[in-house]
Amino acid sequence: MIRTGNPQQLPRSHDQSFARAIAAFRNGQLTEAEQLCRSLVAAAEHADVVHLLGLVLCRQGKTDDGIKHIRRAVELSPRDAEAHGNLANALLDAARPADAAASFRRAIDLKPDFAEAYHGLGVALLRQHAVADAVMDLRRALALKPDLIQARIELGSALAGRGEGEASLACFAAAMALRPGHAEIHVKLAGTLRQLNRDELAIDSYRRAVQLSPATAALYYELGNVLARRKLTTEAIASYRRALELNLDRAELHNNLAVVLREQGDVKEAIVHYHRAIALDANFAEARYNLGNALKDLGRFDEAVAQYRETLASRPAYAAAHYNLGNALTSLRRHVDAEGAYVRSIALSPDQPDAHLNLGSAHEEVGRLEDAIACYRRALGLRPHDVRSFNNLGLALAKSGRVDEAVVCYLSAIALDPAQAEVYFNLGTARSQLGQVAQAVDSYRSAVALKPPYAKAHSNTIFWLDFLPDVGFAEHYRERRDWYRRNCGGIAPLPQRAPRADEAARRLRLGYVSRDFRRHSAASLFGPVIHRHDRSSFEVVLYSGVPASEEDEVTQAFRRSADLWRATDGLSDAALASLIHDDRIDILIDLAGHSKGNRLIAFAYRPAPIQVTGWGHATGTGMPTMDYLFSDPVAVPTEARRHFAEQIVDLPSTLCYQPPDYAPEAAPAPSSNGTPVTFGCFNRLSKLTDSVADLWARLLLERPDTRLLLRDASLGKPANQARTRAAFARRGVAEHRLILRTSQHHAEHLAGYAEVDIALDPFPATGGMTTLEALWMGVPVVTLLGNSASARSTASIVSALGSRDWIADSADDYLAIALRLAGDVETLARIHRELRPRFRSAPVGDVAGHCRAVEAAYRGMWRRFCEGRTPGPLV
Repeated sequence: MIRTGNPQQLPRSHDQSFARAIAAFRNGQLTEAEQLCRSLVAAAEHADVVHLLGLVLCRQGKTDDGIKHIRRAVELSPRDAEAHGNLANALLDAARPADAAASFRRAIDLKPDFAEAYHGLGVALLRQHAVADAVMDLRRALALKPDLIQARIELGSALAGRGEGEASLACFAAAMALRPGHAEIHVKLAGTLRQLNRDELAIDSYRRAVQLSPATAALYYELGNVLARRKLTTEAIASYRRALELNLDRAELHNNLAVVLREQGDVKEAIVHYHRAIALDANFAEARYNLGNALKDLGRFDEAVAQYRETLASRPAYAAAHYNLGNALTSLRRHVDAEGAYVRSIALSPDQPDAHLNLGSAHEEVGRLEDAIACYRRALGLRPHDVRSFNNLGLALAKSGRVDEAVVCYLSAIALDPAQAEVYFNLGTARSQLGQVAQAVDSYRSAVALKPPYAKAHSNTIFWLDFLPDVGFAEHYRERRDWYRRNCGGIAPLPQRAPRADEAARRLRLGYVSRDFRRHSAASLFGPVIHRHDRSSFEVVLYSGVPASEEDEVTQAFRRSADLWRATDGLSDAALASLIHDDRIDILIDLAGHSKGNRLIAFAYRPAPIQVTGWGHATGTGMPTMDYLFSDPVAVPTEARRHFAEQIVDLPSTLCYQPPDYAPEAAPAPSSNGTPVTFGCFNRLSKLTDSVADLWARLLLERPDTRLLLRDASLGKPANQARTRAAFARRGVAEHRLILRTSQHHAEHLAGYAEVDIALDPFPATGGMTTLEALWMGVPVVTLLGNSASARSTASIVSALGSRDWIADSADDYLAIALRLAGDVETLARIHRELRPRFRSAPVGDVAGHCRAVEAAYRGMWRRFCEGRTPGPLV
């Protein structure tokens, strides 16, 4: 806005100098233009020359000096509209929009058709957030001069800013019709399209802008942002990288590139760019938060915690950072700290179902079950159709003994999503706790069908089949073989050692695999063998799956007995197999069978030349890679042995018992003191199935002067007590005839047998350790012989004791034996006196003899291997 003609009242001799100054200004030769202007001003202070000098100085970046000269020009020529306009532009450049607006208004007063001044006023008003007035002035500018492209761009942006998206698009369309090759129009159009969620069209507009201005790095950045929003990660990464190549080294660019790199799985490179973003802007909280998330992805939880804490130091009200800090702390098992993080996140943003859910999990980990249940319910209040919340609530309710309510939760979750294998698994567990074994097996089968292979659920199916009365050896074998086919069929064996005859007599390296090297009934069965091994003939390696948080004094005793201790919790099956193979184990022994925490899949790799299963749930694995199974002729009779993948090795007794030092003396039969005969069962409550309750109720109704004492840790829960009493009440047994007990300590548990005359064995999943303990405490055990190894466990123990007359072949026979014992108080008193000495001298009490038999079996297995023979009967 400067006149190009000769200035009025300028000496004619200076006309050419002024013309050259204007030309130099327009050609960008600012130093020459400044020199010419200063020479002219020195000769005569003419308004147009001073005006031009001001413009030159502004163009050179000397804004304050330029404003001073233009203001002087206005003083010299106060009715010069262009001078007022240029003064306004300079003030606008100096970030003084209010002063600029005043000068634009003066220019318009002097020249009402001054389109450029209306345009400038609109811009000044926009910078003061007076959008409505700005829009009016921009429209006046365009009414006076429709080809003002920049005014159209500003108007389009202003309209978009106040939510008039369609009007904004029309404005940009009009600008594009005038100047189709103007890159800024496409950029602004793209911005409006993004506001309207028309990302595909926005991408097209950014791409057109990039074509028109390929060296503008910021365009690639903006294009990358919209591509990232559309999850076009590969293209977004390429666009961000191009911006970097063009030297756009901005914190936001590095952060946004890192976000899409992480989404694409390249977490390590994402971390590099997060670090660069933070280096450029140390207070960039979002980048620190994102860095924490990326570190958490890589399992670098300590570093993630540090980044979340840095984020919160600068942005303490960042709810998401508190939440993910809680998640990282949870991964570090710092559950108390995690609780605090989740609580702070919820305080800042209460409507976060996931935060309530995870806070519930943290409460659960530290034993605050009721608080956990309340959190899960709050999560459901916020998100009523959330499968995970129903599932977690069910787990917490089950832990608190409210198993019936847990089942309702699991069924609600399944109704929402019938494809949830984990929920079916948990439903199976709850139903098994309720004694609903057939339904539990159905639930586990559903889990297996939904998530093949699902080894844990399938092993639970096998485990609980033992509790079904009509499932025999043949069906058990079919199920075990199916487990192997589904879970191990594609596993290739590790390289095998060749047998050597000259190694038959050398010291053998035994490897025992278990999650139960801790206070557990299974450990009491295999522990005496491990602790008593002849170390001149056998080296003992223990592969412990006990989590560090669950180790106890029993764990430490096993650790002391081991020549080599291997902590395997967290190792994959393949990694465990590789470790065993590298340890050059000669005979590898599974101590779990298909019970909880088993590592049978590792055995499918055949990491050792000889593989054996025994003691813990020793009912067969169905695995062709398992060579031998320890048992006895009662537990697995000859006619059933064709239904086992393993070669059966008979021991004098499958199980043997070494009582703890704190076991009390056997007490006299309670009935010998004139009290009513008391039947008892200390097995887990889940073995109290309907068929068991039916028979035991018959027994109590036959002898109305007797009582039934049940003892189990789960009876510490009022809900379990109520359910048990209700089960017998439905069968006509009065409440006062039931005695329900729980034990805090094992010594208390053993001492409880002093209240019992006759132990009743559940069926078909008969007792193991519980039977041994009852007999050691002088209490006879009545059992029903079944058609599976688990259904014959107590019969095996009682037979080894020489008391086959306590073994029933039918329910009626079971009833008759129990009634006969209950009817002969003198015989009961004698049994209680004599049973412990008999136990000591029987195979079930001969721990040293049991260990020698096991070691002889190991040597026989090894000898066959060294002779190049396949597993077979041991001589």
